[in-house]
Amino acid sequence: MASDPIERSVPVDLAAPADVLALAGDQVGDDRLWRIVADRDRRFADAFRLGVITTGIYCRPGCPARLPNRENVRFYPDAHAAEAAGFRACKRCAPEAQALGPEQKLVLSAMGAIDRREEVPGATELASLLGVETRRLARAFGRVLGVAPAEMLRGLKRRRFRAALKAGESVTEAVYTAGFGGPARVYDGGAAGLGMAPGRFAAGGAGEVVSWRIFDCPHGRLLIAATERGIAMIAIDPDDAALLRGLAVDFPAALRVEAAADHPLIGRAAEVVLDGLTRDAARLDDHSLPLDLRAGAFTLRVWEALRRLPAGTVTTYGALARALGNPGAARAVGRACATNKISLLVPCHRVLPEQGGFAGYRWGERVKRALLEAEHAEIHPDRATADAAARAATEPREEVAEAPVRMRRRSS
Repeated sequence: MASDPIERSVPVDLAAPADVLALAGDQVGDDRLWRIVADRDRRFADAFRLGVITTGIYCRPGCPARLPNRENVRFYPDAHAAEAAGFRACKRCAPEAQALGPEQKLVLSAMGAIDRREEVPGATELASLLGVETRRLARAFGRVLGVAPAEMLRGLKRRRFRAALKAGESVTEAVYTAGFGGPARVYDGGAAGLGMAPGRFAAGGAGEVVSWRIFDCPHGRLLIAATERGIAMIAIDPDDAALLRGLAVDFPAALRVEAAADHPLIGRAAEVVLDGLTRDAARLDDHSLPLDLRAGAFTLRVWEALRRLPAGTVTTYGALARALGNPGAARAVGRACATNKISLLVPCHRVLPEQGGFAGYRWGERVKRALLEAEHAEIHPDRATADAAARAATEPREEVAEAPVRMRRRSS
């Protein structure tokens, strides 16, 4: 295997690692990934891999080796992608993966076929290019990445659209560069998944306002942020500065302003959350707060299922993947939980690893255990119990009147 830096390697494509990170669970972007690396956060040791172009070596997050310079780091969804880009495994953190299976090889081949084409093909065309049945390709994508090929391809179009806007193309030019048939579905953030009008995105998100306030809570300090659409972030940390850094990472282009004490939406959210943390956990489920959720299709499905897990109920990443029809997507479910910005109201703390333990909770294992104990939840559910909870959270139900939830697809 070649050890040249990524710039001189021949991509197999997972040469567009950010696309795969985004679509296989919507990882939150290079700035967030770098923060995990810089903090040597071992909770994310298996979430992704980083390659260092000056050494040709790739590592796990949390590797004890000397921290590289930020500009020399490239991110990959897994070891296979890092090796395909020409990196060799670090001997200190042993980031190698198991040998590729046939479905993983098919997905890698599909990514390579996409990368060699100027236009993003349709799912049927992609299957034809690879010489396989559409159903076989769909099954491989579902098991390996947790999304259907059509959603992956739509996500790549969205990402190309965003990149074209950032490169200075007009909205109309970017529409066709990305492979959209026309501008009709792109406006209002629809197919492009920008969470704002394309013109505003092209201007760096100028004009979007995120209001925030910080409160005391039983687990440290609690940040609640809101946009004009609804609650956009709830975070816990002992340090106010860390909370504000996280807000800046999640909303880098927005105007971030401290809200007045009488901000109506943030005030209502604080009342609900603090009541849920101190008196009755069911308050986290029974509220009328509008939520502003932005992610790709698979992650939105996971978050919607989490919102239907009542206090005291737990499931597992694997059970939720099975209930969503993607048995091999447990890691993608885990990534969706890890990238959840609206903690507590989207209760990702109610999902556990099948092998036991707590896995990497964004706000720490201590907080996750405390939340589950306060809800009198079973911390070690058996498979049947976890599957039953996941099925109940994902089964179709009659529409009921409830708070508006702005669920906007996006590619990163």
